[in-house]
Amino acid sequence: MVGYFLWDLAHKAIRDKFKFDFDASSPNSLLQGRQAAITVDAFEAHHTIVMRAFAYLDREPRDQTKRIGIYLCGLLPFHLSNLRLEEEDGRELASSEQSEIGQSLHTLFKDKQVFERHKASFQDTYWYAAEMEDVQKWMMDSAVMRRVNREWRQAVQQAASPTRGFMKPLLETIIRGFLRARTWPVWNAYLWITECMELVSVMATIGRSLRIC
Repeated sequence: MVGYFLWDLAHKAIRDKFKFDFDASSPNSLLQGRQAAITVDAFEAHHTIVMRAFAYLDREPRDQTKRIGIYLCGLLPFHLSNLRLEEEDGRELASSEQSEIGQSLHTLFKDKQVFERHKASFQDTYWYAAEMEDVQKWMMDSAVMRRVNREWRQAVQQAASPTRGFMKPLLETIIRGFLRARTWPVWNAYLWITECMELVSVMATIGRSLRIC
């Protein structure tokens, strides 16, 4: 599609002085008989955004990237969740790609450094309880986390709830910024905390159900 477009562009520029005929069925169109559609591979798209988000979080933020930073920080769990759904539908990450995601999750959640660095973005967004639960599924995947620090991995996987496990550094950043420094926006802090409380409630319900079974 791109090749035919560029060929048409060169032809129209030289011969017809940019007089385009956008009718694909026209006998003069090089797209005649071809389906004029450009598609996106959802699996590759989610994987690319996930890795771009990790790369962004690994660097210092800049004023020029503020808007994309809010998107990447806020929608990272969404794209991780959809990437897992795509895997369940038959697509599969290579073992090296799984390991790369695991190591990136470890870098993100091992301490507060990343959240402190990008707190301006995290202050303008929040994660739903279901999204945090989806991130937890990645944390529990042995294939993803196999090359991560063993002691940290076991602490995260054996934690009573995600808020006492991988989410703890982020929660500490929010609560200290809100209660002690009073720099975290009230409404945003409220949303983070209530969604974390919802997550704890959901995990407790699941735990009780498992004990009954």
